[in-house]
Amino acid sequence: SFACFGLHLSWRFIHEPLAQLFTDYEPGIHISQLQMQAGVTGFNTLRVYSPMKQFLDQDPDAKFVKHWVPELSDRKSVEIARASEMRFPEYSSALVGLSERSKDMKAKIFAIRKSQTAWIETQNTLQKHGSRKKIFRKKKQKDTDQLKLRL
Repeated sequence: SFACFGLHLSWRFIHEPLAQLFTDYEPGIHISQLQMQAGVTGFNTLRVYSPMKQFLDQDPDAKFVKHWVPELSDRKSVEIARASEMRFPEYSSALVGLSERSKDMKAKIFAIRKSQTAWIETQNTLQKHGSRKKIFRKKKQKDTDQLKLRL
C-alpha cells in the first residue's frame, strides 16, 4: 500500500523485490494480493493503509522499530508514530508527504475506474472470473395473525 500510494510505484516494479522477502511466496496468491493492494483490480475497494496506525497496532511497544532503527531507541511509541511531524535531529525527515501523495494516487485511480473503458474491463473480468454460484434468497413470509409453533 505504501509503495503504491505513498511512493507512486507500480505493483510490477515492487513485485520481484517483495517476492524475495517472503518465506512462503506463491505467485498465484501474492501477485493477485499485490494487485488488489495497489488498487488495480478494478472492483475491490482501495486499501490505503496508514503506516502510523499499522505501527501502533502491530508494534505498540516499538520493539521492532527500535531494533531496526536504533536512532529512535530512546523515543516513545507515540513519538515514533509521529516522527515525520516531530522532526527529530537524530532521524532524517520523511522522504514524501504521505497524505498528499496518497490522495493524489487515489484520485488518479478513481478517475481511471470511472472511465467507460474501465467499466467494460471490470465487467469482462467479472464475467470471466466471477462466481457462477446462484444466490438463493429466502422468500419473505407474509405476516399473519396466526400463532406459530416454536420448537
